[in-house]
Amino acid sequence: MAALGTALILLLLGAGDLREHLPPQLQQVIESRQAKTSQVEWTLRWLGGPEEDMAERYITRSAVDVVWESSLGDKGGFHYSPSGRSEEGQRVRKEEARGTSNRMLYEGRVWYVADVERPTTGSAVSLDDVMVPPTRPLDFTSAGVAPYWLPFFHRTVLGVDAQNDYKHFASAAFSSVRNGGIETIVAEFDGRRLEWDLDHSRGGQPVRATYYQGDKLVYESLTELTQTDGRWFPSRIEFYQLDEAAPRHVIEVQRATFDEPWHMQEIRPEDIGVLWGTQLLVPDAPRPTHDWYDGCMRWDGSRLISGEEYGILRDIYGIDPDPRITKMLAEPQMSVEEYQELIERGRAAAREKYYQDHGQAPWLVQRWKERDEWDVYVEEFIKKHAIDGARVDRAKYLLRRAKQLRDYQKGKTDDRITQARRANEYAKVAHFQEAGEKRTQAIFDQLVRGLEALVPKEDRKADARPDAEPPE
Repeated sequence: MAALGTALILLLLGAGDLREHLPPQLQQVIESRQAKTSQVEWTLRWLGGPEEDMAERYITRSAVDVVWESSLGDKGGFHYSPSGRSEEGQRVRKEEARGTSNRMLYEGRVWYVADVERPTTGSAVSLDDVMVPPTRPLDFTSAGVAPYWLPFFHRTVLGVDAQNDYKHFASAAFSSVRNGGIETIVAEFDGRRLEWDLDHSRGGQPVRATYYQGDKLVYESLTELTQTDGRWFPSRIEFYQLDEAAPRHVIEVQRATFDEPWHMQEIRPEDIGVLWGTQLLVPDAPRPTHDWYDGCMRWDGSRLISGEEYGILRDIYGIDPDPRITKMLAEPQMSVEEYQELIERGRAAAREKYYQDHGQAPWLVQRWKERDEWDVYVEEFIKKHAIDGARVDRAKYLLRRAKQLRDYQKGKTDDRITQARRANEYAKVAHFQEAGEKRTQAIFDQLVRGLEALVPKEDRKADARPDAEPPE
């Protein structure tokens, strides 16, 4: 849960409107990127408040514009609880907050899975969402710009409330003064003041950030920078409140590596635990054609789909969710077999209604050959990597699901092309053909990634190496 506290500056600055009000020195810090890929192992220590003496462990991976923050909890696997060490807090720890949680910045959304051992639900919130601003993974590039750390709902960053105070910060008056290698940037607005000390002997990176209300110092952060692989990078950030002598929270970096061949070169929702069929809260989800609406979408392995489309794929086309999802939804209330019987009864009823409404039975139509190039690819993959046992069953499941999705997609594409031709809209025909080909390629890519996940990392590339041990 402590990962909810990692928005810091970029939560607010995700919107270009505010960034354009900042002076170039701060824009350069916020927009700079350290490397194409990176992995940072770090801890967050709680030195005050309800979770005093707690230390949570994190690993943050990045690949191009995707950032994945994995919270492993403390040594016992527990995470921050707003109730602290109280009896209620202990209950939350034991029942709800144990295990690894993942947060990822991917394609304009923050994806979140609270427990990777039970990824039946999660969220994928748009960065543009104003009503439910997502909490991003920690961006070490700009971490030192924030004067304080909040453990939970941070609409407030830099002392600015994204909903209430934006208009005041937008009219802030900026000034700067330089003393040797330290340049101090000052922003004054609505009786408040923010200051940043940038150390130009360390690449112009922030080493101190403060927030004042009037003349009263309210928040302060101090950042230590270390030369790492030829770049200045935070090694320790301390967050203070009021005039307290000791920090409330401390971020400590155990190890940071950049552009290593063993880094993940691509990060996708599957990597953080999102499975085919995981239900995700998506506040901006399009409303379906029927009245029932829960604001959720599903992950089909390569894109978000509506609950309505998920129901069609599962019930009409017979494409079951990932077996792990089925198992988690079934147990401990019933066995997987009993749960599957319930699904089959619902599927039979849905198909009967579909046939009555549409006069079609797409579940009886098979558009692919029993054996085609995808089958050949999977068979050769299994032989090449000497996959056996349960992994073969998994590979066959992935192949069957991919061909089912391809069949469903081809049916949709064919219907759209037919309608466009009947209407003499030939430009749309070409568009639908191209979109169908791209979707088919995405489904195949999804199949390949699933197969590669069955192969131990050290066998995929000669220069690969396992992930480092989690930081203590």
